[in-house]
Amino acid sequence: MRSFPNSLPEVKKAIVNSEIVASFGSGTQAVDIRRINPDGLSAAKKTTAAETALASEVGIQLVANPGLSVSSSDRNLLTGGRVDLRIPLALGSQLATGSVKVSGLPAQAGEADQPRRTVRISALSGEAAVRGGSLTPLATAYVDGLTGQYAPTSISVVDGTLQLLYSSAVPVDLLP
Repeated sequence: MRSFPNSLPEVKKAIVNSEIVASFGSGTQAVDIRRINPDGLSAAKKTTAAETALASEVGIQLVANPGLSVSSSDRNLLTGGRVDLRIPLALGSQLATGSVKVSGLPAQAGEADQPRRTVRISALSGEAAVRGGSLTPLATAYVDGLTGQYAPTSISVVDGTLQLLYSSAVPVDLLP
């Protein structure tokens, strides 16, 4: 598709109605991953703006909770709506019963301009989430409670923290 997108009307229309969701490489070796928006790019931009506003509102409420410990840069990501909505909702579920120490909201490779969909948690209710390279019983119970739309795609231990990674396919109707 690099050399002939304008020669096929279907391909040209798909490119016009798509947005880049991840980029890898540079120059002639650059590869862009695109999400095609069947309703058109302008409709998708309105939807994205509404999703960002909602994520920002939820993030503002989350960081107001005194049980949340988060760096100022991650606080800005949360309050700016730059975090996948499933993350603050999942963190909020733990904050209902205890504290959470977030040690990072890293971007996935090639997704610097997309909402963060990874969270690293170092402590839950004042207890380390990882000991000896394994999840603690409390962290295991927390992860087991993240079901349905809130279940992460990947659960791992990274740099002594619990890392949750969510799919780039965001479910609809996360909030009533």
